Amino acid sequence: FCFLGDGAVNQGAYHEALNIAALWQIPVIYVIENNKYSMGTSLERSSSIRNFLAERADGYGIVWDVINGEDI
Repeated sequence: FCFLGDGAVNQGAYHEALNIAALWQIPVIYVIENNKYSMGTSLERSSSIRNFLAERADGYGIVWDVINGEDI
């Protein structure tokens, strides 16, 4: 399991981790806590993806889903 905030998905290390996980077929679950703010910057001002930040996994051929963290 890897836990990260919504601001981390704009960092290169996140994309490198997705790439290596896909390349080596590592069984990993990335949990993105999205509170819609990254170090004081709103999601609308920091990301071009509007629906789900997990959509970025599509570019690496990784399956993704969205859950309600208050009702898993």
